[in-house]
This record gives sequence, structure tokens and C-alpha cells, in this order.
Amino acid sequence: MANRSRLLLVLLLALFPLCALRGQPLSNWALPDIKSVQCYRAGNTLNTPIVRLHSNDALVLEFDNLSDDHYDLDYTIIHCTPNWEPTSIPYHDFATGFDHNALVNARNSQATTPLYTHHTLTLPNDDAGWRLSGNYILRVVDRYDHGRIVLQRRFMVLDQQIAPEAQVLQPSHGSQRNAGQRLSIELPYAKLGHSADPFTNLQVHITQNGQLYNAKTNICPVFVASGRASYSAPDSLIFEGGNEYRNLVYRSQNYRSQQIAQTRRMGGELHIALAPDEPHLHPAYAEHSDINGQFALLCDDCHEAAYEGQYAWFYFTAPIAELPHSDVYLYLGEVDGGNINPHNRLRYSEIDQAYETRLLLKQGIYNYRYLSVDRATGRISPLPFEGSHFATENVYRIYIYHQPLGERYWQLVGFEEIKSR
Repeated sequence: MANRSRLLLVLLLALFPLCALRGQPLSNWALPDIKSVQCYRAGNTLNTPIVRLHSNDALVLEFDNLSDDHYDLDYTIIHCTPNWEPTSIPYHDFATGFDHNALVNARNSQATTPLYTHHTLTLPNDDAGWRLSGNYILRVVDRYDHGRIVLQRRFMVLDQQIAPEAQVLQPSHGSQRNAGQRLSIELPYAKLGHSADPFTNLQVHITQNGQLYNAKTNICPVFVASGRASYSAPDSLIFEGGNEYRNLVYRSQNYRSQQIAQTRRMGGELHIALAPDEPHLHPAYAEHSDINGQFALLCDDCHEAAYEGQYAWFYFTAPIAELPHSDVYLYLGEVDGGNINPHNRLRYSEIDQAYETRLLLKQGIYNYRYLSVDRATGRISPLPFEGSHFATENVYRIYIYHQPLGERYWQLVGFEEIKSR
């Protein structure tokens, strides 16, 4: 019980807005009644939330408030280090406009159960923008109590000065050969000037499908020569290939997919029991499409999913033997900002011999998988019944940060997005 309590505390701290704890990283987070949070570069809701400095790029934030309470909301942006700790730079040195501004674009849902308010924000605007590149937190707060955080999302401002050269390779030996993916990265850092040093004022960070639980941060080079740094070695930068995400598709109340076992209305709410998820244990990779942990709000029964999409309770079942030393979570990728949500822990049913949980989701397409967390070590990994293959299609995002001599902050000077195939 003590180990489980410590684990829950770790996960809660990963999600909680740690503004009160100096030196702690800020993560994606939202109150329980805030749903369907999307933060993206304008043009496509699946775009990575990264915008170019001194460009016409815009950042969009959308979310639903399902609370019975009416929130008057303000928003602000916070400049951060590569490790997402707030910098000490004064607001007006990194941002334009006022430090807190009213979030005014809101619309009530139409003919939905439950009712909700859909909020939209686009940055930069006449009230706020950014002056510097780097990592940022977009934070929404209660207008009358700025210490009460409603949600926050990470985004980045890019000043592209160098381009990392990257590729995904098959590990050369061991058990990882068929189950892992190795990244090879070459960084032509000489373009940043003679003071650039890969060991002191350059940082390389990598994410796989936007997942925060297996991100690799502040990676050291294995070889440096002639203004180039190599981050490639046979036994380094290896990610578990995993399997394609499981898909949940619910776009209409008028027809049912094979995934849906039963639907029922209770107390005015819609409850949808999904068919038990089958293990993916075949030794050979089986291809199927996914959106790499993201989600898309789509509604075939309405004109605008943003404020007409319906919410429903979805019941998930993983029919496997109980793991006595681990907790099992349903991981929903971008729905929870790449975090493992403590509220998504599954309960084991002795009667059904399966892990079970339910989640409230809006009409659309979702990606999910099952993760286990060892209570003793905190090690996070996909459940064994998910499988792992070198051939799995994953998207890797590589971020390059530089702090020039005399500067007070880390610039985001390079970004590259590559797929494993």
C-alpha cells in the first residue's frame, strides 16, 4: 500500500501545475471538468504545437468546460527552460501585451448531454504574443484568483538556425533488434558560432509520439569533431518500437462499429461498452493505421463537433491475468497531454478476469494503449500483451536548444520530425 501511495503521488506531481514549487518542471494539466483540450499550430488540429518566430504562424487552444460552475477565465504565457522550468526573465522581455488577458471566445454547446462551454483562443493576438524562441506554457486561470489554474499546455516557439540530420535504424544486436528502434542524429552545430559547445550550451531532446513517459532529454554526444556532433552509437538512443496504437472510433450515434458491444442510456447519459481488447502477441508485425497517440473530434451527426459533439462514457476491458506488482493505466496520448493520468488507472475484476475502467470522451477518433507501472521501481512500459516491433510506425520529434554566451535563456534553434517508416 505504501508503494502504491508513493506511485500515485509521483503521477499526481507529474500532472499537477507545479507553479508553487520553484525549479520543478511545468507539465500539461487540466481540472477534471476540463475536457477535449487541443493545442496546435493553426491549420490542422493534429499539428504539433510549435510555431516559428517572426512568422505568420498561429497557435490555437480549444477546450470544453463541463463544470456546472461558470468560469470567468484569463490566460497568460510562461517562458521556460528546455526542462520546462520557468525562467526568471521578466514577462515583458519575452512577451508582448499584458501578462494576463481575458479569454472571451466561448460558445455554449447545442442539444448535448451533458451541456458544456467550448472555449477557443488564438495566439498571437492584440493582447499577447511572444518575443523570444524557446519553450512556453500557455496557462488558463480563474479571473478572480490567478492562483487557481484551470489548465495549462506546453508549446514551443522555433527560431530555426540548424537542422539536425536524423534517421531511424534497426538495433544491431540483442533482444532489441526486432523490438526496438535506434535513432542516429548528426548535428552541424558550427553554424551557431564558435562559442557553441555540445557539452555545455547545447541540448538535444527527443520524444516518441509526443509521449512524456519515455522522452529522452539533454542527450550527450558520443563523438564531436569539425563542428559536428554525433549522437549515434550501436547501444544508444534506442526506443522500444511498441505496437500501433489501438483505435477508438465513435463518430455517430446512429450506427455502431464492431468495436462497440453495447450502448445504453442511463440518467440522460450515454454509456458505451466496448468489446474486450485482444492481445497483440503475434511475433510478426501486423500493420494498421493510427494517428500516433493524437485524437480528432469528428461528428457525423452534426455540423460542428466543437460545440455539437456528444459526450459518452466508454467502458474499456483488458482481459489479462492480474499483475500483482504493477498498476495498469489506460494511456490516451494527447488527450492527457502525453502524461499518464492517475484517474485512468484500471481496476482488476476477479469475476471477469480483466482490468476495467470507464472514461468520458467526446465523439471522435482516439488512440490508446495499456501501460503498466511497477510499484517498486516506477518503471513504465506497455503491457506485455501490446507487443513490440521494429517495424512499428512511430513519429520522433527532435528539439535542439542553445544558450549563447551572455544570454539569459535557452533558444529553440532546431527542430526535426521524422517517422520510422
